[in-house]
Amino acid sequence: MKPLPAWFRAFVRVISVIPPLGSAFGWRLFWQLGDPARVRPAEQAFHDSARVSRDGDIVSYTWGSGAQTVLLVHGWRSRASRFAAIGTALVERGYTVVSFDARGNGDSGGTRTHALEYAEIITRLGQQHGRFEAVIAHSLGAVATFMAVRHGVRTRRIVTIGAPHDFESVIRTFTTAVGMPRAASRSLQRRVERWARPLGIDVHREFVSELDPTAYTTPLLVVHDSADREAPLEQAMRIVEAHTGPVETLITDGLGHNRIMSDPAVVERIARFVAEPLVAAKQELL
Repeated sequence: MKPLPAWFRAFVRVISVIPPLGSAFGWRLFWQLGDPARVRPAEQAFHDSARVSRDGDIVSYTWGSGAQTVLLVHGWRSRASRFAAIGTALVERGYTVVSFDARGNGDSGGTRTHALEYAEIITRLGQQHGRFEAVIAHSLGAVATFMAVRHGVRTRRIVTIGAPHDFESVIRTFTTAVGMPRAASRSLQRRVERWARPLGIDVHREFVSELDPTAYTTPLLVVHDSADREAPLEQAMRIVEAHTGPVETLITDGLGHNRIMSDPAVVERIARFVAEPLVAAKQELL
């Protein structure tokens, strides 16, 4: 989420003098997706070439017809077509590529969503396609990906792009963007914790970009830009430190949170990681 205008941030700071009031206002903002992101001109051909299906109000997409399937998971206030460069490169290498627009995003219905719903969609697609050759996830999509894999979705490897590590970082990034001071931020965090508790969810254990510690054979590629203002670089380092399997990093400079997804060098590195023989990847990291 990009920082909002200075006047809006000033308004949030004023009402947040009373933390519960700031928290209530932040709560509404936290769930607000706004108008769905549109397909950009550079993405149009990729978007139009997809085979489209609908499950309720969720739209999913398929490209290619290879024996191995790669899943692409977009971030907050985004859509599947943002993966146009990466998806095209993978289809050209012979993979089947699948993705979806989360509820309230892209062409899917609804107006709001959360990471649990992302994870549910990933699980349904996993049941349809079996084991993925890779899951490539951007931003919040990475948190949902790790959640889904911990709960049974099978993938041979994972790629994160501009991903946060934990629940606290998601809250901190959001409240910084909207100008909410620390006291109101803590109040909002407690409100989200209370929302999740009746669902049987501990957000500090579930909303985290980590696998089960026994998943020590799953290769991970962490792609992050040093100037990412939505997910600071230290979040990528926490993902790396927590991973018990083979892990590689690609740190860029100046691409930010979104342009990194279409950079040719990044796209090539991700495609090579997906195609790399698993045995070879392990040997290189021993």
